[in-house]
Amino acid sequence: RSGHAKTPRICIQIRREFLLVDSLEAIMSLDKEELKHVWRIQFVGEEGVDAGGLRREWFHLISKMLLDPDSGLWMCCGG
Repeated sequence: RSGHAKTPRICIQIRREFLLVDSLEAIMSLDKEELKHVWRIQFVGEEGVDAGGLRREWFHLISKMLLDPDSGLWMCCGG
């Protein structure tokens, strides 16, 4: 697409053993313009270029952790 600026990218480095903490720290450190950039995920100590697969894996893992009722992030309310 000639004449169009490339979408800015931001690399987020995540340690698998600290997935939730590293992810939250990385996201919270971004300003509102950086949040609009394309996120490239790099798992520390692993080979791999994020052509979409690593980002998909990261979203899957982080969603699973956030929604896990045993994670301690959620409380049951009466009902």
